[in-house]
Order: sequence, then C-alpha cells, then structure tokens
Amino acid sequence: VSNSTSGVFGFFSRMGSTVGSTAAILTLDKEFQNLHSQQQASQQRNYDRLKQRGFGRVTLLVTRPVHDVVSGVVSASTGLITEPYRGAKKEGVTGFAKGTAVGVIGVFVKPVVGLSDAFAHVMESVHDLAKDIN
Repeated sequence: VSNSTSGVFGFFSRMGSTVGSTAAILTLDKEFQNLHSQQQASQQRNYDRLKQRGFGRVTLLVTRPVHDVVSGVVSASTGLITEPYRGAKKEGVTGFAKGTAVGVIGVFVKPVVGLSDAFAHVMESVHDLAKDIN
C-alpha cells in the first residue's frame, strides 16, 4: 500500500511542479522566470541537505509551501509596480504599456505559480514520508 501511495504522491508532485513551471512562463516576465527556476533548484538542494541531516519532515512539509505561496504573492504585488517602471526605463511610453500589461498578468498568474509549487512540495513531502515507511 505504501508503494502505491508513494507513487501517487510522486506523480502529483511532478504534476504540480509542471503546472508551476508552465504558469511561470505565462507570466511573460523573463526575470521572474529566471528567479523561479533558480529558487526551485536552490530549494531542492537545501531540502535534500536538510533531509540528510534528519531535519523534521513535518517542519519541511509546512515551511516550503508557505515560502512558495508568500513568494508568489510578493512577486505579484511588487511586479505590478516594478514592471511598468522597467518597461518605461527601457522603451519609454511603449515600454511602460508593455510593463503594465506584464505586471497585471503577473498579479493573476504569479500567485498560481506559488500555489502550484506549494502543492508540488506538499506532495513531494508526503511521497518521501511514504517511501520512508517502506
């Protein structure tokens, strides 16, 4: 039973990660896309290191998803201000308009990225717990 549980949660973890990565592309914000992929790689390295040290799985089960959601909401709210500024600085009025569009899109899509990543990390933690039971 725990092998099946591990497989199901592993599958959902990968699906959540795929949705998060796809949503990051939909933000049209290259800087956010780069930051997202760097954060994902960094979080995974830190998670693996903490697992090896025997850090509490329940703590990781809670902290990673909270970080993901907060990161998505903060990126969305700051992008609404910074994207039009960056666009205006780069291309003037046209850039301001493009930046505003990217900022508005980000307000809706970046929290989805955070929620998808949080879902993926919860599923990954449950997957790891199920694997350890075996």
